[in-house]
Amino acid sequence: MTMARALEKTPLNRKAKSVDEEHRRNVAREILAGMDGYDDLNAADKSAAVDDLIAYEDRGPRLLVKIDNDGGKLMIGSHSSESSMFTDLRLTKIFGTSSPAFANRQVLKMFRYFRDSKENPEGEVNAALSFIEGMEARNEAEAALLTQMAMANHAATETLGRMERVNFIDQSIVLGNLANKFMRTFVAQTEALAKLRRNGVQEVRHIHIDNRGGQAVVAEHIHQGGKDGHHLHNAVCCAPLLSEDAQGCGVSLTGLEREGALSAARREVSGCPDGQPKGAETRGLYGRNDQRE
Repeated sequence: MTMARALEKTPLNRKAKSVDEEHRRNVAREILAGMDGYDDLNAADKSAAVDDLIAYEDRGPRLLVKIDNDGGKLMIGSHSSESSMFTDLRLTKIFGTSSPAFANRQVLKMFRYFRDSKENPEGEVNAALSFIEGMEARNEAEAALLTQMAMANHAATETLGRMERVNFIDQSIVLGNLANKFMRTFVAQTEALAKLRRNGVQEVRHIHIDNRGGQAVVAEHIHQGGKDGHHLHNAVCCAPLLSEDAQGCGVSLTGLEREGALSAARREVSGCPDGQPKGAETRGLYGRNDQRE
């Protein structure tokens, strides 16, 4: 018996306010006791299995679609309901839209992409739907981007798998480069989704470092004033920075300890005899004895 069918038969009632957590754990133990291999687990693994089952039900069931080719026309339905209306409602929620046509087109695009897969294309579509539903698309733009991300991730993993099965170096290099491009595309799509969700606003945090008293204080805001003229908000103290004194700068200013004499090459007047101006002798630079103007 699978977990989904077991939960349909004996639900944990996660939404019932009158059901306490211990009762849910007892029901979970009863469900797991009917599954093969549960009695062979130790106490720690049994407790972890109970926690996993409760978390599994809290996440809620994902939509499982079935795609039938009816007279050359692809039909989308649900494994749990024969009514297309309920399937359309669930798909519109998954794709963040009020248009069943948009949601169905996205599913059909994924099916056409996965149709050539050696695995079950219907299972691949359901896996992609689970990914999109978990990301909670808020509108059609995010849904379209998530659909592309699901296919880019599949292309990357499939290309990596093929790279491991080839026997020639040149083929391995080509497939490795393709997989790298797919993975970079997935990363770029993830960044685009994050930017889309924050409406293109870039958040910049300013961090101030205060080293008064020989101890570095990192804070987002430092206000002068208050008692003794020091008032820090959201401050976190850390190890002192290196300095010569407690009130000094973060690093030693050795260059200010003394001013030594400049070398002859850096003086206004060179160290040549008779106070000859710097740059007058250009032998070796131009290969002949001439004067620079």
